[in-house]
Amino acid sequence: IIGGVILQCLIGRYSDNADRKKVLFLVSTLATATALVIAIPFFWKEIPLYLLLALFGGLTFSIYPISIAHLVDHLETEKMLSGASSLLLVHGVGAAIGPILASHCMSLFGPSGLPLYWALCTLVLCTLSCYHYMTAPTEAPDEYAADFVPMIRTTPSAFELLPPDEDLSEDNEAAWSQQNIDDLNQPNDNN
Repeated sequence: IIGGVILQCLIGRYSDNADRKKVLFLVSTLATATALVIAIPFFWKEIPLYLLLALFGGLTFSIYPISIAHLVDHLETEKMLSGASSLLLVHGVGAAIGPILASHCMSLFGPSGLPLYWALCTLVLCTLSCYHYMTAPTEAPDEYAADFVPMIRTTPSAFELLPPDEDLSEDNEAAWSQQNIDDLNQPNDNN
């Protein structure tokens, strides 16, 4: 999990400035290689194993967010919800079937079966992402970039914190929100 926290930030930043297909291919390739190294009993000493597992966790925890970002880059706005929910469904099916397959691999190969199963899963992703990377046109990172828009809308409970003399009826709420957006967009003199 610590590897996931550290590497997701780094890989996410890299994927924002590179072709996400390439990033997905690189991450899945490194995850496959790491899983194969973990399967070797020589590396089952405490510190090397922890480091390898942190690396593997960081790489694999980055796969789903990269996939979502790649999906969002290519879908029309109307289809984003159904696309993201379809990817979540596939993720859920894999999460349900995965432990059964992993335990079967462990019964066949012993303790090395789990990292071998990981390697097999990431190898499938590596192969698919390599095929997609080779056949699809290269995309510029800025091609799908969008400007960040701050959302001031908040829970209605936040309005209870305002002083009682503030009138925030529904008519004034929109004006208040727009004023806060304008305040955020003004340059800050402290920078």
